[in-house]
Amino acid sequence: MAHEPIAAALRSSTEDHELDSQQTAAEVQGDEDTPLSSPVDPAAECGSSRQCARTSQRRTRRASRVSYDEALEQAARVHFERTASQAVMPKKDEQTDTQSGLLQTLQQQAELIASSPRFDFFFLLVIISNSVLLGVQLEISSLAGTAETQAGFLVANFVYAVLFTFEIGVRIVAYGLKKYLCGQGWAWGWLDVIVVVSSWVELAAELATQSGGDGEASSNLRIFRIFRVTRLLQTVRSLRVIRFLSALRTLVYSMVGATKSLFWILLLLGLVLYIFSILFTDAAGHYIRTNPNSTHVDDLDHYFGTVTTSMSTLYRSVLAGVDWHEPADSLYPVGAEWVQLFNFFIALAVLALLNVMTGVFSSSAIRAAEQNHDVMMQNRTALRDAAAHLFQKMDMSGFGTITITEFEAVYNDEDMKAFLESLEISATDAWTLFNSLNLDGNHVLTLEEFTEGCLLLRGNARSVDVFALKQQNKKIREQVSNLTKLHQEMHELLLERGGVVTRWPSLPHGKLETIET
Repeated sequence: MAHEPIAAALRSSTEDHELDSQQTAAEVQGDEDTPLSSPVDPAAECGSSRQCARTSQRRTRRASRVSYDEALEQAARVHFERTASQAVMPKKDEQTDTQSGLLQTLQQQAELIASSPRFDFFFLLVIISNSVLLGVQLEISSLAGTAETQAGFLVANFVYAVLFTFEIGVRIVAYGLKKYLCGQGWAWGWLDVIVVVSSWVELAAELATQSGGDGEASSNLRIFRIFRVTRLLQTVRSLRVIRFLSALRTLVYSMVGATKSLFWILLLLGLVLYIFSILFTDAAGHYIRTNPNSTHVDDLDHYFGTVTTSMSTLYRSVLAGVDWHEPADSLYPVGAEWVQLFNFFIALAVLALLNVMTGVFSSSAIRAAEQNHDVMMQNRTALRDAAAHLFQKMDMSGFGTITITEFEAVYNDEDMKAFLESLEISATDAWTLFNSLNLDGNHVLTLEEFTEGCLLLRGNARSVDVFALKQQNKKIREQVSNLTKLHQEMHELLLERGGVVTRWPSLPHGKLETIET
C-alpha cells in the first residue's frame, strides 16, 4: 500500500514523457531525411534565404525540444525520488504536528505584530510617557523631601513594567531568544532586558519598603538603598527612544563610529596641554621660589602651581571655561616672553588644533553615517521608490514594461534628468542608457531591470568594476589569440590537403568555402 503513490507518480511521469516524445517526433519528422552526421551543402540546403531561415528555425526548435525533454526526464526522476522518500519516511504523530503548527502560527503572529509600525509607534509613546513620569516623580519627591513613592506612581510603574515585559515577550517569540540577544541589534535587546529587570527590581524594593513595620523600617531602608541603583537604570529608558527614531539613531551611530577618531583627538590635545603645562609650571615655580614674598605668588600658584593645575588652566582657556587673559596677565612678573608663549599657545590651540580636530571628527562621523546599514537601506529604498515612480510615468501602455519609444519620450523630462543627476548617471543619448539597462537584450525594460540597472550604474566606476573589466578584457584577448592560432592551423591544414582558402563566408555552422586544385 505504501508504494501505490510511487507507482502512480511513475505512471504519470511516463505517460507525460511519452506524450512529449510523440510531439517531438511529429515536429522533427520533416528533418529526418537530412541526417545530422552527414555533410550538407549549404547552397543545396538553403535554396533561398527563406528556406535557410526555416531550416535554422527547425534546428533551433529541435535542440530546444531535446533540452526540454531532458529537463522533463530530470523532473520525473526528482518527483519519483521525492515521492519515494515521503513514502518510506515515518509519519509524525498528529499531536506533534498540531503542536508544531500552533507554535509556528504563534511565531508568525508575533513576528507580524513586532514588525508592525503601529507596534513601534505605540511603544515609542510608552517610553516617552514613562520618561516624563519618571521626571515628574523625582520632582515631586524632591519638593516633598521624601524618598517614598506615592501609590499612584507605584501603580503606574507596575503598568509600565507589564508593558515592557509584554514587548520583550513578543519580540523574543517573533525572532527567537538567540537572535534577539545575539543577532543584529543585540545591544538594543540587552538594553530592553536591563530596563525590564530594573523595573521589576525597583517595584519589589518599593513594595518591601512600604509593607514593612516600624521595626523593619531600617532593614527596608537598607534594601531600598541597595536597589537604589535601579533608579539610575530607569534613566536608560529614555535611550530606547533612539531605537524607534531613525534620525536619532543615525546621529548616535555617527557618534559611535567617530569614537576612534575622538580618542586620538583627545590624546593629541592632552599631549599639547602636557607639554605647555610643564613649561609654564617650571617657570612659575622658579619665580615662586626666588620671590616668596611677592604679591603675584598667589595668582601664579592658583593658575600654574602644579602640572595638573596648569593643564586645567590651559584646558579651560582653550574651551572658554575661563577668560584666558587672566592667566596670561599672571605671567607678566615671570617675564614678557612667557606671556607671548601663552598667546602663541592660545593661537595654536584655537586656530589650528581645534579646527583640525573638528574637521577630522566631522569627517569620521559622516563616513560612519554613510556606512551605517540602516542609512544605506533607507537610501536604497528611497532610490527604489523614485525609480518605481519614474517607471510608472514612462509606462504609458500600462503593461508593466517600457520600450525604447516610451523611454525616449521621457528621457528629456525634468524628473528624469533630476533622477539621473541624483544617481550620477551620465549618458550621451536615450538609446545608450536604454541598452545599458536592458541586460537580457530583449529590447524591453521591466521595473526590476530599470531599478536594479540604475542602482548598478550609480556613481563612478568602482575599483572592483575596473578590475573586473580588466580581467574580462584579458580573457577576451586570450580567446582572440587562440582563435587566431586555430585559424592559422586550419589554413595550413587546408593548404597541405591541396585546398586554397578564398574567404570566411557567413554560412551556417561556420563552414569554410574551399576550392579544390
